[in-house]
Amino acid sequence: MILKLLLVVIVGVLIYRLLGGRFPPLRRGGVEKRGDEDSFGKSVSPTNSCIECGTYVTESDAIIFKGRTYCSKECLDRGL
Repeated sequence: MILKLLLVVIVGVLIYRLLGGRFPPLRRGGVEKRGDEDSFGKSVSPTNSCIECGTYVTESDAIIFKGRTYCSKECLDRGL
């Protein structure tokens, strides 16, 4: 009886794997840290919101004037 059950489980696992199924990896010790990377492996840039319109803009694209973050020249002009 136990051998039949074991055989059914093994055959089921083999069929699952042959059809492209994947088992999640077994991890011990909790969640792995991935650093500053998203699911595609690209580096994620920090963002700030524009003080005028609230649009989120990356730090490299932001205009920072007197410690305030703006998304464009238009928002900067409106804030002055």
